[in-house]
Amino acid sequence: LQYDPEHAGAHSVLASLYFQRQQYDLAWHHGTQAARSGAPVEPLLNALRQLREGAGATPPANRRQ
Repeated sequence: LQYDPEHAGAHSVLASLYFQRQQYDLAWHHGTQAARSGAPVEPLLNALRQLREGAGATPPANRRQ
């Protein structure tokens, strides 16, 4: 990411890793970056939204990024 901050694959992999480590804010950050760069990460973002909604928190889509 240092050389290519828009690298969709790198953001996608980081989003998945952070999701597995239950670091959901970082997963959301990298997932949205990956989506902006064209990576197919919608299932991951949907899972993060469901986690937020299930916890009674504001879904990430409505939060500042």
